[in-house]
Amino acid sequence: MDSRFILACIFMWSAAEANSQALFTSDSVDMEKYSGKWYEIATVSNGNSKDCHCTTADYEYLNGRLEMIDRCIVFKNGKSKMIESGSRGYPVDGSRNLQLKISPFSSSYYIIMVDKDYTWAVVSKQKQGKIRILYRDAYMPSTLYKEILKELKTKGYSVESIQKTSQNCDLVGERF
Repeated sequence: MDSRFILACIFMWSAAEANSQALFTSDSVDMEKYSGKWYEIATVSNGNSKDCHCTTADYEYLNGRLEMIDRCIVFKNGKSKMIESGSRGYPVDGSRNLQLKISPFSSSYYIIMVDKDYTWAVVSKQKQGKIRILYRDAYMPSTLYKEILKELKTKGYSVESIQKTSQNCDLVGERF
C-alpha cells in the first residue's frame, strides 16, 4: 500500500480527533451540580420535537448514572398533551463526564458547555448533532443567549437551525 495514502489517513484521523476535542469548552462536569431541573431554551428541532413547547429536562445523579426525564407539551386541535420520555446516562470512562452513553437508545449525550455555576448548559446528542441550550429558569436573558450562540459558532457548530423553544404554554395554547 502506498505510504503517502497511509500518512494521509493518519493525518485526517488526527485532525478530526483534535477538532472533536476542541468542541468541548468545559473541562469536566460535576454530575451532582448538573442534576436538577433544566428548561430547554433553544434546540435544533427534529421530527420528534418540532411540535414541543415548554420542554424541560429533569436530571438526577444516582449510583453512578444520570436519570433523565424529558417533558414537553404538544398542542393539536385545541387540545394539549404532555409527552414524557425517560432514559439513563452512564458517564463514559475517561470523558470527565462530558460524554454519557444513553440507555435504552445506545446513543451518546455530550455536555459541550456548562457555566461555572451550572445555571446554563449546552448539550448535543452527537458531537455536532442536535443542540439543546438549557437554563435553570424558563427565561434566559437575550444577551446570554447571543453569547452562547457566538461561542458555539466559534467552536465549529452550525447555529443557523437552532430555534428558541416556547416556554409560555398559556399563550401557545391560545393560538390553537
